[in-house]
Amino acid sequence: MECLSEILLPDSLRVIGSQAFGFCFGLDSLTIPDSVTELGDAAFDTCAYLGRVVLPAGLKRIPSMLFYECENLYDVDIPETVTEIGDSAFDFCGSLEHARIPDGVTTIETAVFEGCFSMESVVLPDSVTEVGAHAFNGCSALAGIQIPAAVKKIGEYAFAYCSSLKELVIPDSVQAIGEHAFDFCSKDLVIICGPDSCAKTYCEQNGITFLVE
Repeated sequence: MECLSEILLPDSLRVIGSQAFGFCFGLDSLTIPDSVTELGDAAFDTCAYLGRVVLPAGLKRIPSMLFYECENLYDVDIPETVTEIGDSAFDFCGSLEHARIPDGVTTIETAVFEGCFSMESVVLPDSVTEVGAHAFNGCSALAGIQIPAAVKKIGEYAFAYCSSLKELVIPDSVQAIGEHAFDFCSKDLVIICGPDSCAKTYCEQNGITFLVE
């Protein structure tokens, strides 16, 4: 479907099904009308030249692999109504530089932003309680991120290969940190944590520099 470069979606549209526009290599921008209330898994999978997307204002769920390997996607606003973002939704979106997760999202699912190597900043809401496995794996430009005070779990490889990350505050609320969560990060990475925290124990066991506050 390389020749498909533009799609005009009608205001009467309610659902876009799974893989509906997958592998539309020529598609470079898209506005999804506010009438759409449901998007299927991988609906825009590997739309390699898709750069900008406007999502419908009332959308509640971003499904799994929605923009998987949309390597030129640089601009997408996640509506404030979204409360769930599925696995690998933005996996390997290598041009995406910034993301703001709406308040109400509780879990950063598995590999949501994995391989987003241009990602410089992410804003997580206070509602987040879990950062899933591989969530930010390979985000090599990510220089800073604030872990909300409600987070209880950080999954395996969650921040692996985040080589620009030099400092990270992990709140005392975190009760579990998965294996290899910070593998191949900068040797200058410093974890700031509490004196009796799970994070301190994790750092001691894995040879990660930490500062107790």
